[in-house]
Amino acid sequence: DQHLAFDAFQLEFLGGYSYAGARSASDWMPGHAYRASDRLSFPGLSSALKQGRGSVAFSFRPHIRRQHRRTLFEIPTSNRWEPRLLLSAMDDRRLVLGARREGKTLENSAELVAGKGEWHHVVVAWDVDHAVLFLDGNEATRLEGIDIPLSLPALGLGSAGPNASAGALFDDLLVYDRPLSAAEATLLASSDGSLAQCVQPAVC
Repeated sequence: DQHLAFDAFQLEFLGGYSYAGARSASDWMPGHAYRASDRLSFPGLSSALKQGRGSVAFSFRPHIRRQHRRTLFEIPTSNRWEPRLLLSAMDDRRLVLGARREGKTLENSAELVAGKGEWHHVVVAWDVDHAVLFLDGNEATRLEGIDIPLSLPALGLGSAGPNASAGALFDDLLVYDRPLSAAEATLLASSDGSLAQCVQPAVC
């Protein structure tokens, strides 16, 4: 079992360009050009995620006015319009777990009850051909029929396309090389301590 943990981090602009400038994904405002997604890419992570299985867990809080779409997480492909797995917040009212496969859109959604300035905890767990979304410690929705490759070159966190910036604060990011269970998702969502206290046996 391998995992990476980040208690504090800032997303930086990597690749592409935008008239809005090169700013962090969490505070970038939509501009007039495509903005490449901010990617998490670490040698230890890339070597661990080689079985088409894994999980990402984090807390987020929208911090600007309501947006139609906030891109929170993705497993990208070379075609920015064809993610293998994508988590978005739509109108700050629902979370959408989606994917594109063979030219078709697959997606399921869950209600997001978001008060102003309210934090939410999410876990996205995937296993080759399906994914599960946990919201605030409870299973929210599942997505079947996806196609996760055995080796992932990168994970995306934050903006992923025109007018789809995250517009959110992120905290307590965890990446695992296996799907988390429902009990583990509940434990992470209910923890009030630091990652070093709630993640065992070791934090990488």
